[in-house]
Amino acid sequence: MADFQDDITVGKDGRAIVVERITLAFEGEWHGIHRTIPIEYPGPNGTNYELFLKVTSVTDESGAPLKYESSTSNGSRDLKIFIPGAVDASRTVEITYRVQNGTRFFKDYDEFYWNVTGNDWPVPIDHAASTVHFPASAAGSLRAQAFTGVYGSSQRDAKATVDGASATFETTNPLPMRGGLTIDVYIPKDILNEPGAITKFFWFVGGNPILFLPVVTFAGMFALWWVKGRDPDPGVSVAPMYDPPAGISPAEAGTLLDDTVHPRDITSTIVDLAVRGYIKIEETSEKILVFTHKDYVFHLLKPREQWGTDLVPHERVMLENVFAGGADTRLSSLKNRFYTAVPVIREDIMSALKLKGIYLLDPESASGYSIGAGVAILALFAVFQFLGWANFLNSIPLLIGCVLISAVIFWLFARVMSAKTVKGGRVRVAVLGFQ
Repeated sequence: MADFQDDITVGKDGRAIVVERITLAFEGEWHGIHRTIPIEYPGPNGTNYELFLKVTSVTDESGAPLKYESSTSNGSRDLKIFIPGAVDASRTVEITYRVQNGTRFFKDYDEFYWNVTGNDWPVPIDHAASTVHFPASAAGSLRAQAFTGVYGSSQRDAKATVDGASATFETTNPLPMRGGLTIDVYIPKDILNEPGAITKFFWFVGGNPILFLPVVTFAGMFALWWVKGRDPDPGVSVAPMYDPPAGISPAEAGTLLDDTVHPRDITSTIVDLAVRGYIKIEETSEKILVFTHKDYVFHLLKPREQWGTDLVPHERVMLENVFAGGADTRLSSLKNRFYTAVPVIREDIMSALKLKGIYLLDPESASGYSIGAGVAILALFAVFQFLGWANFLNSIPLLIGCVLISAVIFWLFARVMSAKTVKGGRVRVAVLGFQ
């Protein structure tokens, strides 16, 4: 590359208009160039600071527009510029763009820090220069410095000169391949108008799009809960009840309280079957040396042919599995085989509640909706990341924080995704009153 010239005008509001004039010497046949402009820089506390850049024109040396394509990847804006007839020839490209937030505002000073050439040129740059113009009130108060070399270099093969309200920079040696020119101008306070808090907030959010994850998670889960998962108003309040709700078994009542089948709900079924005369529970004790071992023996009082229609499916499954080995069973003998029946019992309890009009969906199905919503939200963000429409990985601390917040939001909504009917809400109120 023969020459790289930047002319930058910084307005009173800190916005910058950049005009780049790049002179290139092509050897052989070429179809164009890539101009890669860095737009992401480290921000405070591990956040990301992004430059909001808008290209207004790309022309050749005569002012004729050139075709170009713009994309964003790896923290840079990539302009793919098509240059016709670039065969063993010298061509000049002029790029004009606006930058909303090129000036950084700090407590005691302001700063215009700018990577003039970028650090992605695959060829050396013979000469690079830049002139930055500030408002007239900045005359006599600016300080400037320049750096050269590859990314992270502290070389200073460039000179910086301040003349009134302008600062001029120029390399003193050619820049190597992947080398660039970076300029830094110190500006005292009250020369530029610092943007307001709202503007800074939107810049911050725009530069750290992962902040949208908790917002999208809340919106998605709230919409799902509102449409599918919320319980209707039962129209009654909790009051003392002296009898359980009619047609509701103990296990079903326990499930209604928190939309989950707990071991205590299964245990209550065994006690209820004893109360109803189906089984007898006998406590036994056996002394081994100085230790006393307690156990319980379940006796089946009604054989299968005497089981009545009052037994619901989960109670039948329980009796069949408890007494699979005969009419008498020790509690200690169940721990190695009864667990296989628990999933069936849980499914029967949920199905019974749904058939009774308690739930629109059983809670497991409602949880499936929650998981589906969570997968959809993550897939949406993955698509944006893959297509380069947003970069959610440019701030790891924010990424971790936003994922944790989103997980809490997801959990809070998922646990209330019960989808009861009006009848279900009223039965639950009755169970609470009986409790």
